[in-house]
Amino acid sequence: MSALVGLATVMPAGAASALTLPDDESLDVRGGWVLRVGSAGHKVKALQQALGYPDSAWEVYDEKMRRVVRDRQRALGLEVTGRVNRATWRALGVKAPWRMDAFNQAPRTTPESTRRERVNVMIQTARRYLGSEYVWGGSGTPRRGVDCSGLVLQAMYSAGLHPGGVSLRKHQTTDYSTTDAMLADPGLRHISLDQVRRGDLVFFTSNRSGKVNHVALALGPSRVIEAVEPEVRIAPLADRSSQRLHGVAIRPFPFSSG
Repeated sequence: MSALVGLATVMPAGAASALTLPDDESLDVRGGWVLRVGSAGHKVKALQQALGYPDSAWEVYDEKMRRVVRDRQRALGLEVTGRVNRATWRALGVKAPWRMDAFNQAPRTTPESTRRERVNVMIQTARRYLGSEYVWGGSGTPRRGVDCSGLVLQAMYSAGLHPGGVSLRKHQTTDYSTTDAMLADPGLRHISLDQVRRGDLVFFTSNRSGKVNHVALALGPSRVIEAVEPEVRIAPLADRSSQRLHGVAIRPFPFSSG
């Protein structure tokens, strides 16, 4: 379930209550995960840069990259696994910390913070990413870039909310949908689209696949901040040629019940 600090929540009928934890308690994330086929995100991008990939490369560790890594491991006298552990990372001269994949925004709220204060912090954090590069599977610092759900995730972390249905590690893989995990988390309250206001999460469905493929943070009823190719931006909520609004939104910080 979601971990939420210092705020009474109004949950849907039958949903689990939010778990209260200290705002300054860090996420249980060690990082330094071995890269393999199916990995994604800014750590993959750092590896691609060391391997001489073009900047336009999609941030996915695929079979082709596995073959390239095996060749480099063989040439360097390393164990030939096709995976990148700390030894291979160092031998390849990747210019980024090995545990860069463990980054999460530290909470900037207290247990006494109001809903308004938490929403303000969340939006302030998202605004820090404006102009940051879109990195598929990314959930890093503003300098390293994010994707759409990575941006929203880091904004919620800064406001003291750790969605229990979302895994930071799984977010950095190709076979995990963070947007689906958010929508399925019983600790995150669903609202109708006509209720959307500042601080809510709005989702979009692909016209082609019919699946949810995007999430953005509402700045009000008509504008959002979002990570889309090529960068994080502020944009209108409507007028999307390839997407339509999903049927429900999420209110991360519901109004107090009393």
